[in-house]
Amino acid sequence: MIKKNRLFKSFRFVMISTILKLKSFRTKKAMLICSYPRSGSTWIMEQINTYPNTIVNWEPLHVKKGVVPVSFFLGEKPLIPVDSKSSSYKRFFDRVFRFKTINQWSTWYCGFKQAITAKYVITKFVRANNLLPWFVNTYDFEYKPIYLLRHPIPTALSVIKSFSNNASELMNFTMPKTLNNDRYHLHVDYINGLLTRLEQHVAIWCIDNIEIINHNDSNQWLSVYYENFILDPKTTLSHIFETWNLNYDTTKLETIDFKKPSRTVYDKNDLKPDANLHIESFLEKFDQDELQRIQDILNHFGVKNYTAFDAYPKC
Repeated sequence: MIKKNRLFKSFRFVMISTILKLKSFRTKKAMLICSYPRSGSTWIMEQINTYPNTIVNWEPLHVKKGVVPVSFFLGEKPLIPVDSKSSSYKRFFDRVFRFKTINQWSTWYCGFKQAITAKYVITKFVRANNLLPWFVNTYDFEYKPIYLLRHPIPTALSVIKSFSNNASELMNFTMPKTLNNDRYHLHVDYINGLLTRLEQHVAIWCIDNIEIINHNDSNQWLSVYYENFILDPKTTLSHIFETWNLNYDTTKLETIDFKKPSRTVYDKNDLKPDANLHIESFLEKFDQDELQRIQDILNHFGVKNYTAFDAYPKC
């Protein structure tokens, strides 16, 4: 069975890659989604993928499974300076946005019909937030990239649950091996001095988002809040397409099952039937002292669009 599955995947990739080689996608019309891990980016990507003739380029920067040349050493959370004129990075990402550098992993979401009919490529990244300034400064995108934000506490809880072997054991945080990792240097001792693993992950969330939240060019990407999407998915999705100046048949919104979990929801018990309950439920896990310690972390990094005591964004 395993051998048959591998053969099918190989055959599927050969067929899809053959189709994609015949396509001519334009970087200018790339649709980008950038977010922190476990922020709901897959679910939102699936809603945008309901737009006709779109196809998904799945996590091409994944360290182990993605399409990045080893010599580039981007790492998990790369940063390219906004004024970088690197021709090699520019060529590489141009091919990524045009879906020309691919593998089985990055075509995981592609179906044969989608590959045949596709005119637009949706490229979804987690861990690429700090590439956004360089992206918009280097490429002339017709559609503003989406920068997705979710409250740091449930995001950190999901990261711990999904990727950590021991949720209660404190990390020994060291400088991440990634391109231009200087933003972590000043905060290593601070993170290692925190009391819980959750607090450490909230601090890392702050480091990886605060510069983008407060960036002078933030009007060049479209900031979307997960909580707003959960509360009113029809309006939020319509707003995205309106911002992109794309005609969208709004009657199709009635046919979308917005309550259907994404493929990357690992524990269906985490889902709540009521939108507000789903957003607010994490607050019940903590007492006031715990929330205050997390608020102190947000204050330390200057995060103002979320607070520890409220589940909803402040903007």
